[in-house]
Amino acid sequence: MRLALHRCFALLLLAAIGSAAHAQQAYRCTDAQGRVAYQDRPCASGQRQQALRLEDDAGAPAATTPAPSAEDAPSAPPAPARAQPAPLPSLYVCAQASDPQKTYLSDTPQPAPYLAPLGVLGYPGRGLGAMVQPSAPEANRHPPVVRSPLAGGYTWVQDACRPATHEEICREVQRRYDDNHRKLRSAFPSDRPPLERREAELRAQLDGC
Repeated sequence: MRLALHRCFALLLLAAIGSAAHAQQAYRCTDAQGRVAYQDRPCASGQRQQALRLEDDAGAPAATTPAPSAEDAPSAPPAPARAQPAPLPSLYVCAQASDPQKTYLSDTPQPAPYLAPLGVLGYPGRGLGAMVQPSAPEANRHPPVVRSPLAGGYTWVQDACRPATHEEICREVQRRYDDNHRKLRSAFPSDRPPLERREAELRAQLDGC
């Protein structure tokens, strides 16, 4: 019975010693009568001593979770695809047949032909003013009277066009966007949907500039 109590006491002492973060050394002490005691300090003089090495909880290697492998690691969600810019419209720079110094942008390379006065075109080598003569003596009181049949003549002409450059197209798309945006800001709610669709279309085209 006494031996069982000693063992129980020893186990409790070892548990208390082992749970202390600073206790790493214990001693088994046996006195002259054969009684055994466990303690965390050296045995008294005259006792038989046996040193016991205890593992410190703080010094025990911590359990580590293995890092996931490249195959097990969850893949990052794909980045959202960026919307592709809308293609720019095909535009053409056209010079007026009646005045080649004046140009404009057209959606078609062949604008519809139109009638132009022969005099404006310089036929036959002189301007319309040269073909109009005042009739004397009414020159100071009435409009000039047309003396030449060519002054009132017309002919069909068509403007000459070339493809617009990328920079010219971008400037025109920006102008159209600004014009549509001004209309959208002052539009009634019922009139906004088509203008909003047009603004989205032009903004997508501007992304290509």
